[in-house]
Amino acid sequence: MTNPQQSAAQPLHQLRLHTVLTRAFVLIGLLGVAAALLAVVCAVQIVSGGQGVGRLIVAIIVGAVLCIIAIALGTIVLVRYFKRALIVPLGAIAEVAHAVRGDGQLDRRVPSTQIAEVNELADCFNTLLGQLEDWQGQAASTHQALLHRASYDPLSGLPNRTTFVERVRDAVRAAQRNDDRFAVLFMDGDDFKQTNDQYGHAAGDRVITEVAARISPLLRVGDLVARMGGDEFAILVHHLEKIEDAQSVATRVDEVMQQPINVTDHCQVTVGISIGIAIYPDDGSDVDTLIQVADDRMYVNKHARKAENDDP
Repeated sequence: MTNPQQSAAQPLHQLRLHTVLTRAFVLIGLLGVAAALLAVVCAVQIVSGGQGVGRLIVAIIVGAVLCIIAIALGTIVLVRYFKRALIVPLGAIAEVAHAVRGDGQLDRRVPSTQIAEVNELADCFNTLLGQLEDWQGQAASTHQALLHRASYDPLSGLPNRTTFVERVRDAVRAAQRNDDRFAVLFMDGDDFKQTNDQYGHAAGDRVITEVAARISPLLRVGDLVARMGGDEFAILVHHLEKIEDAQSVATRVDEVMQQPINVTDHCQVTVGISIGIAIYPDDGSDVDTLIQVADDRMYVNKHARKAENDDP
């Protein structure tokens, strides 16, 4: 947690408020007494010198004025001291409170002051700000973790179906504005269930992570591969100059999947990928239609591959 006094200079000496008040009033009283004594001394001198009642009255008036001036000067000094030691620090607390409430500046801190009670208030306020800052950081981290968990597949590390659909929806809007074209590729692993049944779920998980690792480097910056669920993947290819560009991506994916995958320390499997392609706007102008067309074409290709493999 942030130290509340990290950004504030520590005062050399702190006084309790009642101590400051006591000293201030004693000072004012002493000044008044000194002025009164001076007036009395003058009056005594005037009386003892036989200088008359007029001079005595003048001395008394002068003494009273001196007393008033002394008290006024003491009061001015006291007011200035309290403004510096009390009013300004309280104003600093209010300023920080406004900054926190208005702009969320939880990194602000109140400086130390010479009045102990005000300094304790500042310490408590700074401690509270430090705790709020820590809680805000923890909440932001938790929010990011939850957002990542909601948007990404934990096994493959790829975006999930929800994220992919949102990205395709964004691509539709962008393509409508810019009169652009893009492709959606829907992919499904061949004989993945057989691998899962024969070698276990750990082997199946290894196949999923390997498929993700092989496909991702094939794409351009800005294109997207996502795991849709199970052994289904999808690719979003932006800014098609020609339809053959989408087919080129599918060819590269098919080629890279011809390499065997180590599912155990001593066993390898080759997992084929069936791919279906849908082009915007040729095959559809909305997300659901594009994904459905790509899915249907993927199953057509899957059946064709299976029939080809079954032929003697």
